[in-house]
Amino acid sequence: MKIGLVFRIVLISLFVAGCNETASEKVTYIKDKATVDASSIVPFAGTWVKRAYVDTLLLTHSPMASQSVEWFYYIPLSDTEIGYSFTIHEGADQYRVLKRDGRYLLQFIQGKTSGIEVLSQNVIKIGGEEYLKVADSVCDRVSERFLFPGQFAKGDTVVEFTSDGKIIGLDTFSFYHVQNDYYGAGLDRDLMYMGATVGDVSNVTFSFRNDTLIICTIKCALKDENDDCVEIENDKVCYRLVKQR
Repeated sequence: MKIGLVFRIVLISLFVAGCNETASEKVTYIKDKATVDASSIVPFAGTWVKRAYVDTLLLTHSPMASQSVEWFYYIPLSDTEIGYSFTIHEGADQYRVLKRDGRYLLQFIQGKTSGIEVLSQNVIKIGGEEYLKVADSVCDRVSERFLFPGQFAKGDTVVEFTSDGKIIGLDTFSFYHVQNDYYGAGLDRDLMYMGATVGDVSNVTFSFRNDTLIICTIKCALKDENDDCVEIENDKVCYRLVKQR
């Protein structure tokens, strides 16, 4: 099934490269573990997202409805590198990871410190708040990691959405990326990008109705004086996929 292209996304290649774990697609500024002095390695390196964001995402099934509570930390592989916190929309503070008396701390450039408690391989506490691991590298695939993964039924066909952004069994589509930033004109529906190649991407809306994932094409409802779309609405339902338990 061919979905009409309503919008093109230029930066999707950044997300594809930044979140996949294959050696050929890693972003160049992520150090290879083999090149880092063992004494400087941070054992919980990677991208971490606030648990409250994931809890809200799973409750609402909507990244748009969840963005007000999201917060990320990227913790570098080496304690000699700069890490940073960020929201989907913008960056925030920079810091280094310090180890003192067997405990880890974030030493922010502004001078403040925040304690880190490692609860498990995939859960840490920063400043008393729990964070869940998204990926080992720089990555914002939170919906892909926590909301979408699994198999769906499309009639007699089994469709799979993977946590690293791949689509298996849905016509010609091979990857997807969920929009996380909804600050801006026209961003009043949950969006994702689906494509067979990075150069051929469809912008669609999605919603969950119980176990059913509904994917719709988009049409522009309102344009501004520059002919830019500032309000969108659903056009046609192109897929209804039932999540398999």
